[in-house]
Amino acid sequence: MKFDQKYQALMQLRPDIAIVPECAKPEVLSSKAMGFRPTSSVWCGDSANKGLSVFAFGDYRLELAGPRDPSLKYVMPVNVRGPTSLKVLATWAFMGKSDMQNASDPGPLLRSTFIYEDELKAGRTIMAGDYNNHVRWDRPRNPRNFSDYLARMEALGLASAYHELHGEPVGEETAQTHFWRDRKINSATNFHIDYIFAPKPWLAAATKCEVGSHADWCGAGLSDHVPLVVEFAL
Repeated sequence: MKFDQKYQALMQLRPDIAIVPECAKPEVLSSKAMGFRPTSSVWCGDSANKGLSVFAFGDYRLELAGPRDPSLKYVMPVNVRGPTSLKVLATWAFMGKSDMQNASDPGPLLRSTFIYEDELKAGRTIMAGDYNNHVRWDRPRNPRNFSDYLARMEALGLASAYHELHGEPVGEETAQTHFWRDRKINSATNFHIDYIFAPKPWLAAATKCEVGSHADWCGAGLSDHVPLVVEFAL
């Protein structure tokens, strides 16, 4: 189901900032989802009907944080202005849209941690979105292993909000975010592949971390993903 057919479900979450992969550009949404009124938005993509969006609501406003690196098709640096100012690296790890030429190339997410190293080390950046990756898919000497990305984020002082706040090791999640193929709640093709990485001091002050209901999203036919919601007391 396209975003213009399910934005009401997003609004029930009452977000300040929402990262939405596989989303049409704002000009398309405005003609199809007239009731959807974010205060600000940024978008990137090759197709007007399917790209990566970040939306702001209430007192928050967004702007692209300088020119995007062309080698990272779906990693979008965004400045957030409002009651709290921060930077978001919105992600949609769609490997087919990266610049990888062969199997030895690192994936776009790991490369992004070097390209945006200064921002991540500064301690006011969140990196979040659909990562399409998990440690269960790691293979020896694979340059796209998720464990390598995790180690890199640890070195930069960031951690996965879900795992940090629920006390669960990566790879042993009790809540999945993606229900692939049959979309049933108990299936071997369910994965935890959506993440919010934040500075560890921010996670220490987080007030909520929830994974959306399978019944409300997949069971209702809205999506094969459920939302990941984190509230920070910044």
